[in-house]
Amino acid sequence: NDVVVSPTGDIFALGTASGDDKTDHTIGGCDLPELLFLFVVKYNSNGVCDWTANITGDDAEYNSGWNGGDISLDGQGNVYITGTLGSPKTGQGTGYYFDSWGKSGKIDMSNCNGDCTIGFVAKLDSLGQWEWTRDGGASNYGHGFHSIDTFQNGSSIITGEYGNEIQLNYGEGVQVIVCPSFKDERTGTVSKNIVVAMIDKNGCWEWASFLGSNSNDAAYDVDIYDNNNAYISGTVTSQSPPVMFGNHSLTTSQGIRMAFVAKINQNGEWQWVKTWDVSTSTSHGLAVASDSIGNVFFAGTTYGTNKVNGIGYSSGGNQNSFIAKLDSNGTWLWIKEVECSCTNSIDSIAIDVHDNAIVAGYHSAQIQIDSIQVANAAGGGDIYMAKINSTGSWQYALSAGSSASGDSAGGVFSDRAGNGYLSGTLGSGSVRFGTINKQNSDGDNWFVAKLTSDYDGDGDPDTKDDDDDGDYIIDVLDDCHYSPVGFESISALDHDSDGCRDSDEDDDDDGDGLNDSIDDCSRGVTGWTSTNLSDFDSDGCMDALEDYDDDADGFEDYLDYCPRIPGNSTLIFEQGCPDSDGDGRPDILDPFVDDPTEWQDTDGDGVGNNSDAFPLDATQQSDTDGDGYGDEEYGNGGDSCPMIFGNSTIDRKGCIDSDGDGWSDFGDDFPNDPAIHLDTDGDTIPDYLDDFPFDPTQWRDSDGDGYGDNANGNLGDVFPNDPSRHFDSDRDGVDDFTDDFPFDPTQWVDADGDGMGDNPMGIGADHFPNDPTQWGDIDGDGYGDNQSGNNPDDFPIDATQWSDADGDGYGDNPVGRLYDLFPNDGTQWEDADGDGLGDNPTGDNADPYLNDFDNDGYPDNIDILPKLYSPGDHDNDGCFDDVDVFPTNANECFDFDGDGDGDNADSDDDNDGWADTDERRLGTNPFDANEVPVDSFEIVIPGTSIGLGAWDLMGMFGGIPLFVVSAMFKN
Repeated sequence: NDVVVSPTGDIFALGTASGDDKTDHTIGGCDLPELLFLFVVKYNSNGVCDWTANITGDDAEYNSGWNGGDISLDGQGNVYITGTLGSPKTGQGTGYYFDSWGKSGKIDMSNCNGDCTIGFVAKLDSLGQWEWTRDGGASNYGHGFHSIDTFQNGSSIITGEYGNEIQLNYGEGVQVIVCPSFKDERTGTVSKNIVVAMIDKNGCWEWASFLGSNSNDAAYDVDIYDNNNAYISGTVTSQSPPVMFGNHSLTTSQGIRMAFVAKINQNGEWQWVKTWDVSTSTSHGLAVASDSIGNVFFAGTTYGTNKVNGIGYSSGGNQNSFIAKLDSNGTWLWIKEVECSCTNSIDSIAIDVHDNAIVAGYHSAQIQIDSIQVANAAGGGDIYMAKINSTGSWQYALSAGSSASGDSAGGVFSDRAGNGYLSGTLGSGSVRFGTINKQNSDGDNWFVAKLTSDYDGDGDPDTKDDDDDGDYIIDVLDDCHYSPVGFESISALDHDSDGCRDSDEDDDDDGDGLNDSIDDCSRGVTGWTSTNLSDFDSDGCMDALEDYDDDADGFEDYLDYCPRIPGNSTLIFEQGCPDSDGDGRPDILDPFVDDPTEWQDTDGDGVGNNSDAFPLDATQQSDTDGDGYGDEEYGNGGDSCPMIFGNSTIDRKGCIDSDGDGWSDFGDDFPNDPAIHLDTDGDTIPDYLDDFPFDPTQWRDSDGDGYGDNANGNLGDVFPNDPSRHFDSDRDGVDDFTDDFPFDPTQWVDADGDGMGDNPMGIGADHFPNDPTQWGDIDGDGYGDNQSGNNPDDFPIDATQWSDADGDGYGDNPVGRLYDLFPNDGTQWEDADGDGLGDNPTGDNADPYLNDFDNDGYPDNIDILPKLYSPGDHDNDGCFDDVDVFPTNANECFDFDGDGDGDNADSDDDNDGWADTDERRLGTNPFDANEVPVDSFEIVIPGTSIGLGAWDLMGMFGGIPLFVVSAMFKN
């Protein structure tokens, strides 16, 4: 069905098989399985099979309709195919299987109602493993996919047709793929409509365009151009209403079926659509292809007359083929016909590297292609291939095929080397492809063929011929591979032996890189190239052997100072170089290229010798006052007084020197005394007498130690007659070298080296002059304040304390302030009551009763025996508090009856009804309720509270035995 070749030369082809064949077959060294319907085969560049990928079916009877559509590649070597599958007959098989998935992966057609077809698209990786497949879905199929072309990124545009129904969605494939939400369905009539859709590399539909007239419309081919647009060809039928391609309408003549070509971008937006202006019969747009600049070749078949812009052709009622070319805007460029009184077609187009179109098709008898007649190669209906160039001129046409009927062209392809590839079907019998003859005895067979040219007709294909045009210059050295046949490269016809005929092919006969029309030596020395190094003036004459004035300036090279630069300089030995100011000196030697009065500057100071007062001194150019010293003060012998004639030579040059001692009056401190001149520091002592000529504060150094005798001057010597001493910064009479404190007049010795002076009356005096670890004693207690030194003072500001053995913050000196009563116990330090127990309640041996010496629980201020552990008497009533019910009431101690009233205040403590005073008077116990006084007329019965009156006794005496009474009294 189709063939495509990768940039590396691998060949991929799509084929269709019979489906019911249970015999295994071999193709190019690869095995094919039984029950094969469609297959993809990969060959290497030598035609050896690398792998096959197969689509098989059930062992059942299928309705017709399966067919391979198209094949394409992406930039990563993945393979994409389209095709159409026919349904199994009712009650038989269920669908189609993809071999690398096994029986679990298939396109299921079991729900087809009757004789159905389904279009599908599938992807293989570069190793021939199926990645995914998608189909048109629907329950009442009637569609097919004819063509596919793929962008470099793997997205593909497919074309096809649909009738009853088509559903493009991501749920119909055999592999589960997660895609963005997209589903587009169209339902048509029993006639056919067009579908154009884009699917991405993952098998997700990106967009779809559905259009047509409901009358057998179809899109047969697609070709992608510039990775952004695509061209579509097909057939459409419409008279009213027109078929809409987006915003572009198409109406056919008299409602007949007409071929069309259209342009669509990668977003699914139609750019334009074209068909014939006039057509008298059916035509089909079967093939489309674009060249490198976007022009489109459009081909197919026709049965009548077709015209565009008044130009056209007629097939005479036979099925003949056409090819047309349009530019990228849809403008018709030309139309050509393949004529015969027979049947022929163009079924496929490919574009070669030179933007020529290679076409392939079928012819039942001899065909006429312009002046080329093509007879059948093997008899019966055969296949032909032909090439037409970009201007519509046919280049060649070849026939091939079998001796039987059934030959057909599937696809054609042209690789980068210009080779042509053809796929298709052959009938049985003898098969002829050029010089290749084979015998096919198995009925219709599938084939792939490769075509190479033989330009010079020497019997060697150009791919094997090292001299394609036979001019005796091998191709690797031949700049014109295809010179006119019969031309031979000899010196008279090909001066530079480059393989191009001088008279009409070669515009550079000597091969120096210059066109003959501007070459002064067009048939001169060969074997060199005109460059700015070999042919400076680009006249085509080699400087070394042919050209005597390389720069063409009129000065021959042997006299020309600049033989490769045209010039006008005239000075002897400097001729022939550019001289801008015309002074005869070339610019490259003239320091003043734009000044005709100057051409030399010996000292290089930028002033020409003609104007320079000091032509040999680059630092001086003029002498305004004429005293022989240049005006540039900082140049050699520069004049410090350039406007005054002068005679000074030492400190300044060219200034007035009144006493003639060489020193200018400006620089002579004694301008009228030629014997002396300098007093640099201005102290009126001439420098030669001044021990310090640069210091106005010093002028004499008696002891020669380098320090001036003026003690108040700079670096004054305090000891002017002692060369070993000179500084006493603090003026304490001790020189700085000896003085431990050179800037402190109150200190000068530090015996222990601790940085503190030993003079007790001086600043920062050392209280411990012989102890380097101590120096300060703020409280004057004889212990140093430095805690890390010897005998440090734990209390530096307390003269009464200096040590704290237990570290509790209280001094150990018992006669000092805040002394520690517990010097070895860090938890205790005070004992207010003097009981030997510390007052810190959280410390060791804490005093349970503060201010209670005897710790009897009674503070000393109320304890009547504060030094003796004993009860207290708060109210001092003589009743100790431990038994005193009223410890703060001196009038009370006890409360016998517990009624809250003290016994002293309570008149009846035992509550027996007798007042305490009466009971005491009558001799009874006032604290015993059972003991009460007896009335004088009563007798109390012992052991009771019963009293008997006189009358009671009298009555008893009469009735009680006497011994009882005696007993009573006895008791």
